[in-house]
Amino acid sequence: MVSAFAFCNALKAGASDPTLRVFGGRPAYPFEYPYVVRMEIQGKVKLQDSYKGLSIHVCTASVLSLVWTLTAGHCIDGADYMIAHHLLESELISLVIRYGSTENSFSAVIATVNHPTYKFINIKTSQLLRNDVGLLKTMPIKLDWYGKLSAMEYPSLMGQASVAVG
Repeated sequence: MVSAFAFCNALKAGASDPTLRVFGGRPAYPFEYPYVVRMEIQGKVKLQDSYKGLSIHVCTASVLSLVWTLTAGHCIDGADYMIAHHLLESELISLVIRYGSTENSFSAVIATVNHPTYKFINIKTSQLLRNDVGLLKTMPIKLDWYGKLSAMEYPSLMGQASVAVG
């Protein structure tokens, strides 16, 4: 079972408490975690008389159910900012989730929800993130299995083997 909240808290705590560190990790095998997906911005760029496809990686995310995907709140903010301020010189821009083993497996993001008390403060690189978690509502993503969340405190993970992705 993957505990994204616990993993995020353990990483945050590890920065201030040297006894709380993640170690012994390894890269995942292809398709080992089918619910780990790519959040990206897609669009079409006009080049002279034709259009070229555009795909920009934003963040990774974890699919929790047919239509709900978990990601970091700052990922939602970053994607929303790029789309809203037209930082990309393109047309037909959309936020999507790319998943599976083929290039054409993607699902449109139809709504984003950040944690109600999410905060991102950047006072000249002194970044402060609070409740950095968000949900993406998507068109249906059919997978063999989905990621799971569990409520736990990071000290309970000390000395225990666990799987965390992201």
